[in-house]
Amino acid sequence: MNREPIDDNMVEELTEREAIIRNQAQSLIDQYWATWKSQNNIIVSKGDLTELGRYAPIIRKTVSGHVDIDWRNFGPNPFRKKNKTLSNRLKPYVDGYKLTQFTREGQPWEIELINEYLEKINQVRSLLKAIHQSRVIFKRHNKKYNLETQTQPEEITNE
Repeated sequence: MNREPIDDNMVEELTEREAIIRNQAQSLIDQYWATWKSQNNIIVSKGDLTELGRYAPIIRKTVSGHVDIDWRNFGPNPFRKKNKTLSNRLKPYVDGYKLTQFTREGQPWEIELINEYLEKINQVRSLLKAIHQSRVIFKRHNKKYNLETQTQPEEITNE
């Protein structure tokens, strides 16, 4: 019975660390967005809409409950007239996103910006993924431990 508070404390500590890393990721993504938006505003003021940037990262909570960082393509889309925030998700490789995913449709200034932030975002993304996996393992272990302690047969003493 002494193990339950330890597991709960570990899960709580993982959740706290995830919150700290999520805040760091949010500030990193906010920096990217500020630069990306200002560059796009400069291009719009010049009147050259063909040079607009299309790729930007977002933080989202997945169906399984963990926090993930995705890159989105905000490029031209027939449905964007109705929904201004519509974007298409870029699928990551197993080890994260790579610069080659952006070079085909990205603008040169945008590729430089992505190159500056990509490694940092991939590191934060892998940390968030590792924390989620650890939390899942702890919860499975705790559930298994609770089931084993509840289903153990009581010692029957014949007097």
